[in-house]
Amino acid sequence: MKKTILHTAILLTATTLVGQGNYFDTTLYSPALDKEKMVRIYLPPGYGENHELHYPVIYYLHGTGGNHTTVSHIFEAVDSLIGAEIIKPVIIVSADNSPGPYGDSQFVNSIIWGNYEDFMTADLITWADSSFRTIASRDARTLMGQSMGAMGAFRYGILHKDKYRALAAHAGCVDFFDPDWFERVLRRLHEENKPGPPYYYDYEKSGIMTSLFLKWSAAYSPNINSPQEHINPRIGEFPFDENGMPIDSIIKKWRKYNIADLVEQLSPSDSVGIFFGCGSQDYVRVYQMNLRLKTKLENLGLPYEFFDHDEDHSMPEGFLEQGLIFLDSLMLKPMEIQ
Repeated sequence: MKKTILHTAILLTATTLVGQGNYFDTTLYSPALDKEKMVRIYLPPGYGENHELHYPVIYYLHGTGGNHTTVSHIFEAVDSLIGAEIIKPVIIVSADNSPGPYGDSQFVNSIIWGNYEDFMTADLITWADSSFRTIASRDARTLMGQSMGAMGAFRYGILHKDKYRALAAHAGCVDFFDPDWFERVLRRLHEENKPGPPYYYDYEKSGIMTSLFLKWSAAYSPNINSPQEHINPRIGEFPFDENGMPIDSIIKKWRKYNIADLVEQLSPSDSVGIFFGCGSQDYVRVYQMNLRLKTKLENLGLPYEFFDHDEDHSMPEGFLEQGLIFLDSLMLKPMEIQ
């Protein structure tokens, strides 16, 4: 079982480059959403030369507040690694997951904003395989995600393991019910919503943690006619009551989306590659829960690699490069398909 803890980035200079890929924005129609969605596509160096050559694909899942354009920061690293022949040429696909009212789909189906999980795991793959020279195989398809996207990458890698060979996930909130984090959340929610109790949780006025939990409520316990008068907007079932106490019936619904619970559905025979990490200075305070997930994976006998660093919530260069190398090591190489 591989449990490598990585710290350093690979230093590449411009002199190692032999070519650059190109990227562009386009749209596709999603039957699951019944609308057009924006997608950013990266095509590797050489894509336009050999028209029989097909490529593996990385699906990039953006974080909270992002959209399909957020992926662009990884292209320079991809070009450098391909140019230095450290990874093989690869196509990258990143779709917009920023629907209203909160600007985040959480990569799940919700009656509030539509079936984004179906869009991502069915419509997007079908479109990519029919529009570009991909290798239409589970062994040539992987996931990479940051923050909200890390949670989505874990979710899809687990629940749709027949479609993806591996995932790389950075700074995800992988366990809503981690005891230390849950206690801090309660304190933070109380602080953000003074002078309660009773508390009134308002997306626009309360604070960052309150807004996060309202977003998650619309994803994990959506209700367009929520009876809870202590939240605004009333489009989800909030897991805390007006006195700031957990509501067990709603927390039970959230358990179905909790990564630390979902990983129990995996077995070593599923051959899902897992690379994940987090920074010890993460302002969302999800570092300890990621360490505990590492221990849980060990107990389940699931192989993984963990990237431990001392930076904040943003994905550092070292994680990006090592994550790309990890995904590359498990994907099929480009091949000619007649």
